[in-house]
Amino acid sequence: MLNNQNLAILTTQLHVPIAARDAMEQRKEIEADAHYALHDALADMQPDAALLSIALTTKMIAKGYVGSNSGTEILILECDRIIDEYGQIWLDNANKKNLNNGYLVQLLENIPEDLENMAELIELNLAYAAFDNPVIAEICEILQIQAGAHAIIAEEFLSVLEMAECQKRKCAKSVPENLIAANAADNVVSFPRIVGS
Repeated sequence: MLNNQNLAILTTQLHVPIAARDAMEQRKEIEADAHYALHDALADMQPDAALLSIALTTKMIAKGYVGSNSGTEILILECDRIIDEYGQIWLDNANKKNLNNGYLVQLLENIPEDLENMAELIELNLAYAAFDNPVIAEICEILQIQAGAHAIIAEEFLSVLEMAECQKRKCAKSVPENLIAANAADNVVSFPRIVGS
């Protein structure tokens, strides 16, 4: 679980939660520039950073509606889970600490589903915000759109990783066969056979 200092660092480095908070404090319609800036900031992020930004911002919004909707507490719990699960790893990566690649890939496998869940939870539990505050409604719409878009990006990214891993296994499997064939030939230097040729 992130301590308060790390949570503050995460929030500051991701920028989006602060920009959303500033827009909400003005309590007037978001200007077109600010609207597109929020969209662009999220769109330019990697899926893990976008997921964290969406969770931090959504939690901040949902805290203002605790008690008014039973789903809000569930939404906050899901945001907390995402922040706890991905936050420290994102900070470690930002600080260039050595990460366990196997664990990292395993964690990345859950990102598309978590992004899809966030998009659905925002729609279900914060839809009524449109009647209370149009700024919050607009921010929620941006978060929901970007969560859905990043879920697709994360799926594609994982597909590429899986293809690369599959190719790596094929190459590793063919190397011993080539070495055996080379050792069987007496004093003859032979080039490794290329699989599929």
